[in-house]
Amino acid sequence: MEFAYDLLNDVLIGQEKAVKIITAALLCSPDSKILLSGPKGSGKTTIAKFLAKNFILERISILPDTMPSEIQSHLKGKENMQFLQVDELNRASSKVLGAFIETFEENQMTITDEEVYRFSPFYVFATQNNKDVVGTFNVSEALYDRFDVTISFNRLSEEAKRYLLFGNYAYNANLLFDPRYIYWTHKIVDKFILSEEDEDVLMEIFSLVDNLTIEEKRVFDGNKIRGEQFAIQMAKLTALANGYTTIIASDIVDYLKPIFMHRLDQLNFPIGSSRVNDAFEELEEDVLKIKRERSR
Repeated sequence: MEFAYDLLNDVLIGQEKAVKIITAALLCSPDSKILLSGPKGSGKTTIAKFLAKNFILERISILPDTMPSEIQSHLKGKENMQFLQVDELNRASSKVLGAFIETFEENQMTITDEEVYRFSPFYVFATQNNKDVVGTFNVSEALYDRFDVTISFNRLSEEAKRYLLFGNYAYNANLLFDPRYIYWTHKIVDKFILSEEDEDVLMEIFSLVDNLTIEEKRVFDGNKIRGEQFAIQMAKLTALANGYTTIIASDIVDYLKPIFMHRLDQLNFPIGSSRVNDAFEELEEDVLKIKRERSR
């Protein structure tokens, strides 16, 4: 995990938290669905392009007039793709977004009852710019739920910007890595056996998420089983990366927002609002207490 993190950190400057989450998402599952969100120039497309060139790639750039038939035509016969890059996801109409739901969740695409294309496990890296509202649509909660993690990119710090402009940073377009390393890691993660105590720790975390409230209202109004399943994989990976044989609650605190933030009741609790961020910070503090209490 450390090797992959260092590699991506050399490509994406000034986004250390995002790199950490991307690295973990890549390594814990062969078909992670990842949504990158943030302002222009923050590195979303840079990291997606870098990763994409190491796999069998398909890329779709969304326009407001893109039709579902165009998506189907583009992916038809591409059953062996390993990486799907979707640029400007929130420029897709509701019909196009609906077409993605089946593809993301079931790794298949239905054309007719007799014509169904089934894909091998593949990554999805989708990007969206929340600040650019011209020609964009709201992404449905149903599609958001199909993403395993959403990663928010920050504006570059003055230090990172200075390094990019005046330092010795040079993006190496020819830099590649062997994806077999990643696929090998997936097999190791799958072999991690959870103990009953591990399950108790995870269930305690999930209970805290379930009961997260703002002004006495629960922020989640539905089942978050997809997020919880992915959180288990992330917990296993983190334990292995740290050389543990058991799950430590504090090790997965940084992944709670990326896994669960986009699954909340967006009608009442907009993603990224100050009160939602405050609630998640309190959640993280409560999760940290799990380790403290168990260590006594």
